[in-house]
Amino acid sequence: MAGIKVAEVVQRAGDAMYVPARWAHEVTHLCPCISVAWDFLTPSCVPDSQWLVKKFRESGQGNTLGVRELVWWAWCGVIEWAREMQVDWETRNRRGEV
Repeated sequence: MAGIKVAEVVQRAGDAMYVPARWAHEVTHLCPCISVAWDFLTPSCVPDSQWLVKKFRESGQGNTLGVRELVWWAWCGVIEWAREMQVDWETRNRRGEV
């Protein structure tokens, strides 16, 4: 695809990989494994992600990045965090700590 550089990396047991912020990536596990990831989507990254999704769709690859799913789960995380903060605030308020 024009404008998108692709690199393929094969990790072996014990290897780790750092993917810099704003780098789109896709992971395919070749065998059963444990994966640890921290996905973070900031509002400033959304236009870049939308552009990449558009390019993938134009090439017939579909929604490879899963941007909708990422935004949905990020939103769910924000809601859960807000609920926890509310419970914490109410508990501290009852104790007279705030």
